[in-house]
Amino acid sequence: MQINPQTTGAPVSSDPTRAADPEHILIQLHRILGSRLFRDSHRLQTFLRYVVTETLEGRAGRIKGFTVAQAVFDRQDPEDAQASTIVRVEASRLRRLLGEYYLGEGRGDPIRIEVPKGGYVPSFEPNPPDASISTSTESEPAGSSRTRFLIGMVAAVSAFAMALMVYLPRHDLAQSTRDPSGFAPTVAPGVPAIAVLPFEDRTTDGRAASVADGLTEDIITDLSRVPGIDVIAFSSVLPFRGQDTDTDQLAQELQVSHVLRGSIRGTPPTLRVTARLLELSTNRELWADRFDRHLSDELSLQGELSQSVVESLTANLLPADRLPTRPAPLAHIEARTLYQQAMNLANPPSDSGRLAVAARAFERVIEMAPDFAGGYAGAAYIGAFRAFWGSSDVSDTDLQKAVSLANRATELDPNFGLAYTALAFAHLSNRDFDAALGASIQAIEAQPGDPYLNAYHGVLLSFNGEPSKGLTYAKRALRLDPLYVRTPHLNILGVIAFQTGDYAQALDAFGRNLDRGGPVNPVIQAYLVATYMALGRTEQARSAFEWLTLHGPGFDLEKWLRRAYRFAPDSDRVLNLLDQADFRSNSAN
Repeated sequence: MQINPQTTGAPVSSDPTRAADPEHILIQLHRILGSRLFRDSHRLQTFLRYVVTETLEGRAGRIKGFTVAQAVFDRQDPEDAQASTIVRVEASRLRRLLGEYYLGEGRGDPIRIEVPKGGYVPSFEPNPPDASISTSTESEPAGSSRTRFLIGMVAAVSAFAMALMVYLPRHDLAQSTRDPSGFAPTVAPGVPAIAVLPFEDRTTDGRAASVADGLTEDIITDLSRVPGIDVIAFSSVLPFRGQDTDTDQLAQELQVSHVLRGSIRGTPPTLRVTARLLELSTNRELWADRFDRHLSDELSLQGELSQSVVESLTANLLPADRLPTRPAPLAHIEARTLYQQAMNLANPPSDSGRLAVAARAFERVIEMAPDFAGGYAGAAYIGAFRAFWGSSDVSDTDLQKAVSLANRATELDPNFGLAYTALAFAHLSNRDFDAALGASIQAIEAQPGDPYLNAYHGVLLSFNGEPSKGLTYAKRALRLDPLYVRTPHLNILGVIAFQTGDYAQALDAFGRNLDRGGPVNPVIQAYLVATYMALGRTEQARSAFEWLTLHGPGFDLEKWLRRAYRFAPDSDRVLNLLDQADFRSNSAN
């Protein structure tokens, strides 16, 4: 069966001035959802997507506080006073962010989407140009120059990525088993689980914003290398930026035992960084410290602070015989920042458009810092997944290059986990399953707390005929990064659960991914069809299959499955269920 993963199925007109045109409103929606302000706020993305699509589909009269609570926040009790409060508070946040968007990134957009006060039905109007807004970069915040060249690349792929979310069918999941205990993140007994909340920039002029974000990411990255500590991914703590979240809410939403809060104060160039480690079960402060530094050398400052904080944290969380050795001094802060932005663009790696954009960014990382492993590991990751997903016209060349780049990364930094994962998928594309699993084990040993490496190790175990073992790693990935919408973790969990024969859990995972607007590709949609068939829900399977048939020939699903799975019965399990409804033969006609 061949299907095309890159067609959105949405015709687009060429006149951007027609504000009432639904096609142009959807394009504007995609711009907003892919913007810097919105791309990490998954609740507000879901909120705005829901009210806009309901309005465009003629159901504006149904947009009430209760329906928003149901669709966006999964609150089903019409008497739930807290649900009403949540909707009002989030609507206020949505209005504020939309206002900020049109003062910044969206000031030149042709259409203005607003949610007027007093209700939740959006309005769509032409956006008049604001000549009073200066485009000068003289007052640009520190650190923003290193991100500007990516803005255009993000815009280039955001329309495609968001179009998939808008046009995907919303499947009837009412009969699926919603048992959160099946894979909900939980605190493992005896394992400290920590959320490093984004450090706050409280300097007098806001010049330390880039240091605050970089420090947060570096602490999380360094903690992910420490066995015996679970640290929540940066993408899942971002929603708490600037919020005065109480400890009970943090414990419930992130399932953590400890929280690190920090801030940067002072009048640049003199800075004072403070950090506090809290134990949530007792609300007790286990450790606190402050670091007085000078901003003149931002690059070394960020690395030095991260090392100091991590050493102090591990000393308070782990017994003396399990303390890690002091890591090598951090360098290349600019390159590391760009590397992280490129990784955000590269995921999910089934999207060839995102891979193309990220590849350019990784090339730039290598140019900026030729002795930093990240650029080579990221470029290897791109080449390996291009070959794995069949999006390359020169897969053999891509694979050879990926192996060479990954080996270069491990030479520079033997503990750079992504390099081993790139090697693993390069080997998998050549059906060298033993080498793939061996490389993935090295990735987990190097960076046991990285959610992506855990998710990929789980699916590699499943490809090797060990899906039950793979479930453990897929659940751990969700445990480490439970909130970020664009991760493939729920889909990977669904695929692995399907291979174990737990179709209810598979449907639940796929359904949750769709409900929160997560990534979808032809393989995942085929698994959803097969899952419905395994549960005897033929009509839902046919409805789900329409997404595949609408996208025409192009992706060879059978070839992909035969290459990915070591044992034929594992790929046959999916194909036979599609055969039962004659979908495969229908799609070829």
